Amino acid sequence: MALMNLTPRTGAVLLRRAVPGDARDVNRLYNQAYSTDEREAKEQYPFPQVLDPGWIAEAVAGGSIAWVVAEAGGELVGSTAAVRNIGGQRDRIAEVFGVVVSHGARVKGVATRLLGFLCAELEGEAEFILCEARTAEPGGWKVARNCGFLPVGFEPFAHAMPVGFESMVLTGKVVGDPSARSAVPPRLTLTAQALAVAVTGEGARLRPEGHGGSSPDPVGNDPFSTPAGAPSAEPFEVRRDDEGGRRVLEGWGGDLDHRSGVICLRPLEGEDRERRRYERPYFLGLQDGRVVGCARAVWDRTDRRARILDLRVERDSLQAGMLADTTRELLRMAGGGPFVVIVNVRADALKLQHALEQLQFFPTSYYPGLIAAPGGRCDAVQYTRLHRRRIEEGLEFVTDIDWPPARSVIDQVLESRQSPLLTRAIGAPGPGATGKFRLREVDV
Repeated sequence: MALMNLTPRTGAVLLRRAVPGDARDVNRLYNQAYSTDEREAKEQYPFPQVLDPGWIAEAVAGGSIAWVVAEAGGELVGSTAAVRNIGGQRDRIAEVFGVVVSHGARVKGVATRLLGFLCAELEGEAEFILCEARTAEPGGWKVARNCGFLPVGFEPFAHAMPVGFESMVLTGKVVGDPSARSAVPPRLTLTAQALAVAVTGEGARLRPEGHGGSSPDPVGNDPFSTPAGAPSAEPFEVRRDDEGGRRVLEGWGGDLDHRSGVICLRPLEGEDRERRRYERPYFLGLQDGRVVGCARAVWDRTDRRARILDLRVERDSLQAGMLADTTRELLRMAGGGPFVVIVNVRADALKLQHALEQLQFFPTSYYPGLIAAPGGRCDAVQYTRLHRRRIEEGLEFVTDIDWPPARSVIDQVLESRQSPLLTRAIGAPGPGATGKFRLREVDV
């Protein structure tokens, strides 16, 4: 599908695939949307490369990104794009970014039609589509909802935006027959299971036979100690080595296979030519001088957020220690300020989920059928660790979300944060919603 004519309430809008010649107009849209009197747009948007017309032109001309635009009266009034596959070759996961509409074209259905057109472009090549939806701009989550995306999680302190540190609703869209999506039965901790039920509504499927009990208690007072219930940690050293890490991951296979239990992804990462905002560290796990593990992460200094994007180990018994030391190194790099660390894991990696919960991570998203598995798909869980962040500070705009399924998922994420004592409501539910948001105090 290349072109589509639509007629919103005012005038005709042409939806089409972007061409390299659109780059400057697309750049203008993002500048208008994210610039403020105090700061430039590139300082307040997680992907500042979209403020570079040269990068946009190259991305449009290349094959890894699907980019579409909306045009009215000869002027570009909207733009959005998606990375075609952020996982392994068989995963077929697309990631939407940059839904933006000019001020004069807002509240006319342009953004909804634009995202719908992008999803149509991805038909036949994506089986799962991810889309972060803003909470400070109601149009963000409404567009995702109107295009059939479902809330799958809540990301506190996701990005430093013009309004401040803004949390996001993470939405997903399963393409094809949802009943055939899962080939691997989930094995979940109680906290991950509760979130999975809130997302999917499939409680019976998410209680595999023989799985019961809650997460084990931490060992001592050290959150980086060996988790109870995990294999005994073997002594080894984790150190940062960017060049060595790249070589190791290349030598261990180019495709992302997720065998360690950590979901290995290549999502869109921010880029800046000054190389001041982003850092991409690699960590090696060494035992008697021999490499037995490797992890890759991306750190956004502006967002104060790091994502562990890849983790490989020689033996399962090394997983917990590799995660603990990688997280510790990321926190050390961040200094004493607030910080968020994110990692995605398979929904059948029960010991890994326990290990993360012992490291003060908690489940924030549940993805039904995210990755490919023999004979079907496998679910995944996103875990988040807040360091010197109180989760209630990330809820400023959440009370305006009049989307009952999203409110239910956000509420469960707050419940999943296992810090006791403080519980309070933050606003009445919207029409048709049930329950209230509950807040839990976060360790700092």
